[in-house]
Amino acid sequence: MSVSAANISSLGCGATVPTAFFPKDIDRLRQIQRRYAGQSRFFIAGGLTNTLVMNMAPDDVMIFCGGMRGIRVHDDFITVRAGEKTAHIADVARICGLSGMEDLCCIPGTVGGGVMGNAGCFDTAFADVVKSVRLFHLDDGQQEELSAEEIAFRYRYCNLRKNVDFITEVTLKLFPDGVAAIGARMSDVRKRRKQALPAGKSLGSVFKKLDDVGCGYYLDQLGIKGRRIGGMQVSEKHAGIIVNRGDGTPEEYLALVELCESEIQKATGRKPEREVVIFGRDQ
Repeated sequence: MSVSAANISSLGCGATVPTAFFPKDIDRLRQIQRRYAGQSRFFIAGGLTNTLVMNMAPDDVMIFCGGMRGIRVHDDFITVRAGEKTAHIADVARICGLSGMEDLCCIPGTVGGGVMGNAGCFDTAFADVVKSVRLFHLDDGQQEELSAEEIAFRYRYCNLRKNVDFITEVTLKLFPDGVAAIGARMSDVRKRRKQALPAGKSLGSVFKKLDDVGCGYYLDQLGIKGRRIGGMQVSEKHAGIIVNRGDGTPEEYLALVELCESEIQKATGRKPEREVVIFGRDQ
């Protein structure tokens, strides 16, 4: 079936996805792989919370992990299917008296997407809590389990193949602590995030840090904060985030991204690396 990315994306805009699937199990995923492998270009998506969907080709196939749901708690581990929301898993961990997810409790999107981008907040990233990951390969239909060491996490990076290695399940290694203490830390994280980040529709941080300095700092110093193109605007609260003021388009968002890239490169001599993922025919 076709879906409008605008109805899913946290940015509130996006192109039509010509063929989209939300498989709930490996059997359905295998059927999709057998039907389309070698004939279509696959895109793997979580909740489109850091992904901009632009002009898709007619035979492009997007497979969302959001249908993969399920949680198992065993000792100090939580095994979670990839479509579960990160914030929900943080709450489950708190209820079970397991610590380690507190800094991640405000990260939007799915666990699968979070692992693929090694998403993080404050002092914690998925690399700090992942024990192992189960995969389904869209190129050959095989399954595999990899340890965190084999995934080779780095800052906002892992070595899994984009749009080929479909994460189906993740096991998290946490540690026991008091429920009240965990809850207090989560409340503090939520408060700090609310103070730091703009309200409204966005895809979160546009760029990765340059030498441990957020690109929002450079954009602020360069006077780019508040710059608008159509309905998209570099946030006046956090220059590292572009917000949709209500009627913005994917093209306007990308134009602002490219403007910010150009200005940072002029100032630093280095082109920043995008944290936001862009799906489209020309990307």
